[in-house]
Amino acid sequence: MKKVVICLIVVVVIALVAVGVIFGRQKLLVNKYSNIEKYELRNDSIPSVAKVVGSGTLKKVTLKKDRTNDIETLELVYEDSNAKASSEKYIEYLKENDNYLDTKADNDNIRRIAETSSNSDDLITVETELTENGYIVRVEVGKGFLGLEEQD
Repeated sequence: MKKVVICLIVVVVIALVAVGVIFGRQKLLVNKYSNIEKYELRNDSIPSVAKVVGSGTLKKVTLKKDRTNDIETLELVYEDSNAKASSEKYIEYLKENDNYLDTKADNDNIRRIAETSSNSDDLITVETELTENGYIVRVEVGKGFLGLEEQD
């Protein structure tokens, strides 16, 4: 019986440490990306939301590297009572100050722009999505190209 209790205590301690590490890493990422001037993905620099809109309430940061498809993605979740204006300001800034073009989005809550990288054959896609409490910014850099779609 004593061994079972000790094993349970060890499992609980390991679980608590794991949860602490996950929350600690997320806190570090949020602190890092809250006031950063630009996002660095692969060999490209993209102006940050903090630089364009100001430091809002960044709640979550996710970095993904898809080695199979050679894509790097940064996702930032913001809480913002003025989300539509903030997300529009960010997208419009990128369009006016870089060579971003509007691309098709399947949802009215999503705005997507893209440009080809000046450093490589990569495509940079920036997407904003309005949510109930704010908005999400997704920056994706990977192999691709911009093509024009013919209109009927």
